Parts: sequence; C-alpha cells; structure tokens
Amino acid sequence: MGSAPGVRTSGLPDIDGAPGGTLEGFGILADPLNELKPLYGFAVDNPIREHCFVPAVSGVAVREPADHADLCTPIYGLPPTESPLDDFVLASQNEEHTLITEELSTWLLGRRP
Repeated sequence: MGSAPGVRTSGLPDIDGAPGGTLEGFGILADPLNELKPLYGFAVDNPIREHCFVPAVSGVAVREPADHADLCTPIYGLPPTESPLDDFVLASQNEEHTLITEELSTWLLGRRP
C-alpha cells in the first residue's frame, strides 16, 4: 500500500490515516452545509476532505486494528492462514473506496476460469 492520508487522531488508533480505501467523508458532509444560505450559520472550513474508510487489514480480515502496528501490518508478509480469504490483492496505493482501477481489474480478470 502507498502512503496513507494524514493522521489527525490522538489517543485512538490512527485509522483516519491507515493504509486502505479512502472516502471523501468530510467533504461529503461539508459540501451541502456550505451550499446552504449563509444566514443559517452551517458553513464549515473543511481542509481535510478524505480519510481512510476501510483499513486494508480490515478489508482482508487479518487484524482487529487496536493500535498503529495492527493498522500498518505488512499484509503480504503474513502466512496465508492469517486471512479467511482464499485470494486477495491490495492496491499499490490508497485508492478511493470502490474505485475500479486498471491494476485491480487486471488482477481480477486474470482469475477468470
């Protein structure tokens, strides 16, 4: 996995910056608020649009992420028995959640019977 989004938590596992699928969750919330009439007072300053939505370790079920070490487990270095999945691939960099990329599509199509 590539570099993670910035970590902004303290006292909790840094899931917002973990390797894995991202989502513009903060942007999804901020954009409609900023489109409202200014007199409602809901405008927000949103310098951080995205966060890790699905940590890679959760996506392939290899760890219950309790701390930074769990979140950044080098998944490809683990024995195959660490995940209940028969086969999986991780994107070479963090990608938007459910983004269909050439890299992942090529892997998937290569497994067709």
